[in-house]
Amino acid sequence: MQVELQVELKKDNLGTIQVNIDGTNFGVFDDAMGDSFAFYPRRNEQITGDHYIAIGIALNELNDKKN
Repeated sequence: MQVELQVELKKDNLGTIQVNIDGTNFGVFDDAMGDSFAFYPRRNEQITGDHYIAIGIALNELNDKKN
């Protein structure tokens, strides 16, 4: 069974990127260290393995664009 998740990234006023999956905010990507983005989760009780995979793919794509 394959689950299709819609990941939406939106930059906010603070410079962080909000990570929304199917309309729910699951955390932010932030480049606090300056060289690459990292994921800072929210709603830990709702995150599934499929969410982590979708977040990881989006994070890798974002970091590839930055470098």
